[in-house]
Amino acid sequence: GCSNVDSESQKNSGLQLRATAAGGGTDTVVSAQILVGDKITGTRVELSGGDELRASIDGQEKKLVESKDLVSDIHYRGTYAGDSSGKEINIAFKRTSEASLTANKVAMPAAFAITAPAANAATSRATGFEVKWDPAAADGTVTISISGSCISAFTKSVSDSVSYTVPANELKPLPKPDAGVAIESCTADISVSRSSKGSIDPGWGEGGSFSATQSRKVNVTTNP
Repeated sequence: GCSNVDSESQKNSGLQLRATAAGGGTDTVVSAQILVGDKITGTRVELSGGDELRASIDGQEKKLVESKDLVSDIHYRGTYAGDSSGKEINIAFKRTSEASLTANKVAMPAAFAITAPAANAATSRATGFEVKWDPAAADGTVTISISGSCISAFTKSVSDSVSYTVPANELKPLPKPDAGVAIESCTADISVSRSSKGSIDPGWGEGGSFSATQSRKVNVTTNP
């Protein structure tokens, strides 16, 4: 549901943290949500009574500001300049009546660039095409996502080894509408993202998670 509870009335033992950091090339967005109860049906917590969430990257500390999305889902956000490549990101839940929970951290994955296909390049679904990024990471995976108005969404986790070839006919056109003609070509958004998992303060009674994702995007034209 959409009901929220005030943080000042809550003990740490019943709380969990859900936090993310997203590096997109020009900035890093840190987002955190506190919930009461279990991971699936938890109730959102609104900070009150002097409680606050603060995040720091490289010694630059900011108070995270309340933000609500379309369904009044409360979370707290802060935006930092730069992609934070390789840096440690910390979130502290500073409390007035309970112990503060400050040992929440994640390492932002290393930055990279998509080197192929070029922006606005024409790609063919029938022959397939190569997605390249540089530099590769020493280990781990990247997630490649491709979406567009004329194709079915495609997502695949692949080895972080500088390139992945989208096989011929792997991208599927959307079925033809009942009336009219199928749209065969459109702009497709290719995203390559690298993620890491962090650690959270043991004081969160219901646990939680803190992850970081470094992503890059390029738009191309997808043709039959």
